Formats: sequence, structure tokens, C-alpha cells
Amino acid sequence: MSSYLEHLPAAFAEDPFLARFLLAFERILTGLPQPDAASLPTIPAGLEQVIDRIETFFDPEDTPAEFLPWLAGWVATSLREDWDAATRRRFIANIVPLYRRRGTKHGLQKLLQLYLNPDALPETDLDLDVQITEPDDQPHYFNVNFTVRDKSDLNRKAAIAMDLIDREKPAHTFYGLNISYPSLQITDAPKKGENGEYISGVFVGVNTILGTGVLKTTP
Repeated sequence: MSSYLEHLPAAFAEDPFLARFLLAFERILTGLPQPDAASLPTIPAGLEQVIDRIETFFDPEDTPAEFLPWLAGWVATSLREDWDAATRRRFIANIVPLYRRRGTKHGLQKLLQLYLNPDALPETDLDLDVQITEPDDQPHYFNVNFTVRDKSDLNRKAAIAMDLIDREKPAHTFYGLNISYPSLQITDAPKKGENGEYISGVFVGVNTILGTGVLKTTP
């Protein structure tokens, strides 16, 4: 029975159909105090319930996951489709303080670090070290340099970086993007026994040789 019947003349309170009919409006406007029956599909909270916690929609830590793209639009940014909800929340929370440095070399550097490594805080050095250099002999030109640890992630990082640089750089400037990646990786790291001796793994200079030696002799 809907509690809205209390606000109607007594003659209507005796109508069982009206008692059920008003439940739909009560569910939409104020929400029902009792939990939904197990047989019912998941129903959004009532409008009054939403308004009562409206401040949470503006907090990236508390806002519903489906509301994050809208919140990102409020701070004039966009979210990557391949980011999970936790990463999106951290990114939105950290992006606003950087807008004070928008259009500057330092601001672009930190934005790149944040986009390419959103799990880290922007005020730290981060795992991903982005360097921006400006050659003296090339006005309005700058180089962006960083290193990725996983070569398989190279194309995605490059796409993110170029999209952000094109959007954030001053219109009269142009740039070069240089991404370094490891070309050699030792996957079987050395392991030591109880006495400190090497018992397994790859040992550079012992059972593995890197580079090419040259032997010079004279007759």
C-alpha cells in the first residue's frame, strides 16, 4: 500500500487499486522504504533519495561508475575506454590541479605522465618519466621523450601521447615524439643458493654474453 494515500481524501484510501497504482509514483519520486522483492528487477532509487545524496555525484571517489564520463566533461577532459572505473576515478581527481599550468612545458609534461600512467599521483616523479626538450636552433619546436617498459604497449602509449599533445600544445608549435623501449630482456633472472652461490638463471659474462667482441692481432 502506498503512503501517498495518507494525503488523499478518506474515500480514496479504501480503493485497493489506487493503493497499488500510487506505488509506482512513490517508487519514482521518493522511493519505497521497504526493500524490493526478490522477484523484481533492479530499480533505480527515487528522485528524493538521489537528491539527498547529490553531493556524491560531484566526488570522483563516490560518484556512480556510469556517471564518471559526465563528471569528466565537467572538468573539460575525457576518459580512455580501456581504463577501469578505479583508474578513471583517480584520473579525474588528479587532473583539475594541473589546469593551472595548462599551456606550459611543465603542465604538458605532467598531463602526459598522468594520462600514460593514471595510477600514479601527478606530483610525483612517476614510473613513466616524460622529458620535453626545446632545441635552440628550432623555434616553436619541442621533443617529447619517454620510455615504456613493455614493447607490446608501445602503439597504445604512442596514440595516447599524440592525442593529448595535439590537444594541449599551443597552436603555433610543432613537435617530435620519441618513445624508447627495451630491445633486450633477461627473463631468467639469476638465483642464489643458501651459501650465496648462483644455482640457476642467466648470468651475463658467465653463461650469457652480450655484444660482440673484436680481437685485434698484428702479424
